[in-house]
Amino acid sequence: MARPKSPVVRKLFALRLQEELLTELRHIALDRKMPANQLLEIAIEDFVKKCREKKKL
Repeated sequence: MARPKSPVVRKLFALRLQEELLTELRHIALDRKMPANQLLEIAIEDFVKKCREKKKL
């Protein structure tokens, strides 16, 4: 069964990570029962939000 399409448009973005960091990311994703991609997206959104807030100061 196919997943329903998300209304959010996503673009492919290739990324190279340190092997140890990628391993840790995968373990965290498994612990939280979520895809690593989703975990990365949340982390990036948080980082962008913090940068925007810092810029406003």
